[in-house]
Amino acid sequence: MPELLLPVEVVTTTPPVSQTFWANVIGRGYSAPGRAFRWCTDRMKIQPTGRFIRELASGCGAVLLIGTRSDESRARAESIAKYDTGERMNPHGTVPGVLVWPLIRDLTTEEVWQVLLANRAPWGGSFRPLVTLYRNATGECPFVVDTSDAPSCGERPVFASPCRRRP
Repeated sequence: MPELLLPVEVVTTTPPVSQTFWANVIGRGYSAPGRAFRWCTDRMKIQPTGRFIRELASGCGAVLLIGTRSDESRARAESIAKYDTGERMNPHGTVPGVLVWPLIRDLTTEEVWQVLLANRAPWGGSFRPLVTLYRNATGECPFVVDTSDAPSCGERPVFASPCRRRP
């Protein structure tokens, strides 16, 4: 965020090659992840990110900005409530010296889509492909800000969020 002159750095964490999707599926014969067998979340996301956070925080501490929302699901709301101290930032559950700031914790799904559709994507593109991907994957539609967000004739109609696919 250079325009705001904030000391924020975006870092992409990756797992070791031995813990990647293809190493586990082809190399170890794991089945593709699903609701019952979610090995990928821990190995490919939680462990590499946890390692980075521990390295970063050693000696100086850090603030971790996360995009979890209570509105995602009941389980997510319960998890957020478990660590909520009533303050804007909460201590990290396992890494001393790290504060967690759940920036969008209280936003509804509709509010997230309103923000996305009302702004340009930082990479210069549009959020419209994301809207289409989300709608096709979940059957839920984002909030329609104006008629240009609705699909053209012959396409599946967009209904105000939350919505379900209609035949």
